[in-house]
Amino acid sequence: MNPENSAPRQASFSNKFTIRLWLLPVLLLIGILAFHRPALAQPEGAVGAIEAVEEKPAPKVSGASGRISANGGAGATQQKTAPTKSSGKSSGKSSAKKNRSVSKTTAKSPGPKSTSPKAYDGFVIGDKYTFLNFEIAEMVRPVYTIKAKEAGASGLVQVEVLIETDGTVLTAKARTGNELLHPEAEKAALATKFNKPSVYGKPARAIGFVVYRFGKREE
Repeated sequence: MNPENSAPRQASFSNKFTIRLWLLPVLLLIGILAFHRPALAQPEGAVGAIEAVEEKPAPKVSGASGRISANGGAGATQQKTAPTKSSGKSSGKSSAKKNRSVSKTTAKSPGPKSTSPKAYDGFVIGDKYTFLNFEIAEMVRPVYTIKAKEAGASGLVQVEVLIETDGTVLTAKARTGNELLHPEAEKAALATKFNKPSVYGKPARAIGFVVYRFGKREE
């Protein structure tokens, strides 16, 4: 073999090998970005948004059942009741007792429980840009209330959530969309259960967001 010809070949092989070494981390980075791109695009794309359930109007009650009017035709009867006399003293005493009982029960009733999460020093995965709809184990759909619908409130709502190690939601805060839709979106998020977060096989908490859609999908 001619040494003069072998040197360029070795140099060419070395250059190709170096290029391949540089391509590996670049391709790996592109793959990671492609994997996480759907999560970052969710705030605008709304792919995988959970549809809300429309609230049904309450049934109208025409009248009390079982009552028969005075002019109800054959078989209609009227019942007369004699007026009962009551002294002012007894009514005053009974009302005073009622007021005392109400005040006692009001004083003893406990206040609302705090929903702030307890101190935690373990692993926390994800961030506020992590899309979590596909990590839901038990889904709860929000209610699209009649009040919100009549007010013209519709569209997407993002709810930022903090997930406990067992998959339950510790906190839920709506951050986008019409404010009339926020209460029902937060209520649904708090009742939702997620797959248990873990890091290297150990339990962890997770941060991210879920997306709900109120009304029809926009064209």
